[in-house]
Amino acid sequence: MTVLPDATPEERELIVGLPYRVGVWIASAEDEGGETDDAREAHALEKIIAAAAKSANAPPFVSAVMQETLINKKSWPVWAEQSFDIFPDCKKAVMLLQGHVSAPELRAYKVALMRVATSVAGAHGEFGAGEEETGLFGKVVAGLSALAGGRKENSSFMNVSSAEESALSDLASTLGLKKKSKAGG
Repeated sequence: MTVLPDATPEERELIVGLPYRVGVWIASAEDEGGETDDAREAHALEKIIAAAAKSANAPPFVSAVMQETLINKKSWPVWAEQSFDIFPDCKKAVMLLQGHVSAPELRAYKVALMRVATSVAGAHGEFGAGEEETGLFGKVVAGLSALAGGRKENSSFMNVSSAEESALSDLASTLGLKKKSKAGG
């Protein structure tokens, strides 16, 4: 399945590249873990995208986007270089999709972007030596299906820094999703 067959190649690249770019962007939000943490986050990003692409629980549009993200792995280095200011492209993608997909598909795409970012942000806490990776990906897939169904996100299993939490909140706001604030205001 080609994502958005009636869109231009540039529009498709925006939609398909954004899940990877969001993951790279959030990985750069907190650099305390150094190169080891970056390697874990890069590994997690690929696994997260692969899990969403294969998930029977993910909405078909999201699965198709993630499949094309994986197929276009040769573009990842270029997309990584385009990952430092993703908010304008997130807004552009949302506006573009409003004219091409249903409201539930658009929400599922936005939720999938948040789930990728949240999962990558928590990767260093989930991928310690000897840890089981399948637990995280089961949670990612469950989160994708829950969020697509309108249930609230629960990222309490993640080890997310305050800088990453702030970045995630900004991303949620940009995508038009509500992200619960830690502070009461």
